[in-house]
Amino acid sequence: MYANDSFFTLTPAGQAGLSLLSLLLTAGMLWLAATMARRARRALLGGLLGLALWWAFLWLSPQVYYTYYRAIIP
Repeated sequence: MYANDSFFTLTPAGQAGLSLLSLLLTAGMLWLAATMARRARRALLGGLLGLALWWAFLWLSPQVYYTYYRAIIP
């Protein structure tokens, strides 16, 4: 079904590294969101911080994945 997905073209070590990278990105963003939520006292500020964090994640994650692929693929 996903035969053309780039994940399945990687070696098992590359797949494990990509999975670990995804786990670290997710854990990092959840930690950052929890930290920001504790510090944001007002609903509007929390909402704006949440949107900014979501935008940052959507912008940053493809850059991180691209860098990983460039590092492991000759």
